[in-house]
Amino acid sequence: MKKVIFCILFLMFISIRMPYAEELETFEEVYCDNTTGPGHYSSFSDALMHVEEDGTVYVGKEIKIYNPIQISKSVKIKSLNREIYPVRIQQNMNQVFYLENISWFTLENIYILGWSVDVIEGKADQITIQDSKFENCNPIYVSGNSGYNIKMEGNSLIKAKVEIKPTVGENIAHLLDNQFTVPSGSQESIIFMNTNLEVSGNTFDRYSLILENGAEIEGNIHHNIFSGSVGKILIKNQGENVHFYMNKILKDFNGAITYVGNETADFTKNWWGSKDGPVQDIIIGNIDYSCWALFEDFRRFEGDDYTLADLEEACLQLGQEINEDSWLYNLRNDSVIDILDLVGITRNIE
Repeated sequence: MKKVIFCILFLMFISIRMPYAEELETFEEVYCDNTTGPGHYSSFSDALMHVEEDGTVYVGKEIKIYNPIQISKSVKIKSLNREIYPVRIQQNMNQVFYLENISWFTLENIYILGWSVDVIEGKADQITIQDSKFENCNPIYVSGNSGYNIKMEGNSLIKAKVEIKPTVGENIAHLLDNQFTVPSGSQESIIFMNTNLEVSGNTFDRYSLILENGAEIEGNIHHNIFSGSVGKILIKNQGENVHFYMNKILKDFNGAITYVGNETADFTKNWWGSKDGPVQDIIIGNIDYSCWALFEDFRRFEGDDYTLADLEEACLQLGQEINEDSWLYNLRNDSVIDILDLVGITRNIE
């Protein structure tokens, strides 16, 4: 009996003196680098393990990833210098970061490259990818249910595919000021479905922008550049609430702009690389491309009425040559403004 009591007391003493193995020291900010001290870890997985919920992991060394990483808490991963400390994917895998239904996840100023793998999969209500660089890997692949709010801003993507295709609607995606490029001789795509869009300030060089058929969406696609001898704008969804405007659409091959829906897709007020508007055979489907920009800076559109201010400016320009930078367009086929041009203007003044 004494031995039993002694054992019980000994175990109670041990449990009081020794902390539980599950208890981890966590920090609001942790560092994956070669520095020693509290909050500094040489292993990227250790740094993620010791960061608090809603905390930040700073990358201060080059990282090599061999296996997928589960993310079960809201966290920001930010590089101290993305060019000096890249994240290299060392082998093919399903994804780099798998989000386990968390509130938010952010990648900031990160350079990730290699293996054509999807960097982010899984579910977070808010996903932000900012000021980062992706080369030969795909920043994000979404195929979950709904409730996504995704923002990609200021990123550079080189041969990097993006697919945001929730299975049902009520999702939002913002693509702002990103650079999408691929090497000559190849092409890539950005695919959306069931997602309302704000797409502005991007350059899509040799990229296709594809809106898949699904729930009715709203889309504002403006102030972007679509360039390259390949890469289409393909709208499979109903286009009544999808608007392409104030873009530079520099495409000249058959079927470059294709709409397969039953409504009318709005492509008014875009610059098509010429004062004459788009070449007819590049457009397929019921697309309204009227009122195109006559100049690259969008200062006047086809069909605009002349005003008294235009007349006053024309008078000042009498005898000056009309060139591609002139505000006046196609009043006559000669190269100077004369009195007949002024008569043409006055007839159009309201």
